[in-house]
Amino acid sequence: MNPHTVAGVDLEVGKLAQDLREQGQSWTAIAADLEESPSYLQRAVSAYLAHTDAAARADQLPLF
Repeated sequence: MNPHTVAGVDLEVGKLAQDLREQGQSWTAIAADLEESPSYLQRAVSAYLAHTDAAARADQLPLF
């Protein structure tokens, strides 16, 4: 998934899945909870993280 062309719903799913991963849940458990495939969830998390990284880079001012 390209973070610049990802649908908003994919970013929301990615954020939720990332939050659950940070709580220690496995991809299998998250997939069962959200009724999605683990591979989709992993791609959605990757897109979410890339999106947040890109937004942070755009918002940060250079120090020098």
